[in-house]
Amino acid sequence: MTDQDTVWDLMLQLYDAEGVQSACLQLQDELGVGVSALLTVMILGFSGEPPFTAPAMKQALKRATDWQQTVIEPLRAVRRGLREASPADQSEAVEALRKALLSQEIAAEKIQQALICQDAPQAQLPCQSRPECMTNAHANALIYLAQIGQAGNKKAAEPLLQRLVEALAKI
Repeated sequence: MTDQDTVWDLMLQLYDAEGVQSACLQLQDELGVGVSALLTVMILGFSGEPPFTAPAMKQALKRATDWQQTVIEPLRAVRRGLREASPADQSEAVEALRKALLSQEIAAEKIQQALICQDAPQAQLPCQSRPECMTNAHANALIYLAQIGQAGNKKAAEPLLQRLVEALAKI
């Protein structure tokens, strides 16, 4: 299995690549995608793990989805709500709080990623070539979308996923 720290480092590199952050936020806001979960399953495929089957994806996401719903999403909602609720005379303090919450949200996403890595099936035959690994990353993204009930939005998601795959290829 791919080392969790390696997956985290690759995820940070991918997220920092041109066009990735906007694609991820669009997937998150429009399709309810858990960005850290999506990027993790893509990076596992990219790192040599075979593509997930639907049952394996369901198992790998079980704890991660619970974590996302009970920890990550509430943190994000509070952080986003601060912009609207911020008293003008407390803008510096509110901004410091928003940054602290963002830091906590990122820490929670790292835990979510660790859960996925721990719960992903062990590779029996890792991919043998870079093109195969890229195909696995894309396949994992599509299986993830199906798992979260967004398979019907594949057409809308595909250009955004393609942007992620292209950025991943450059890492």
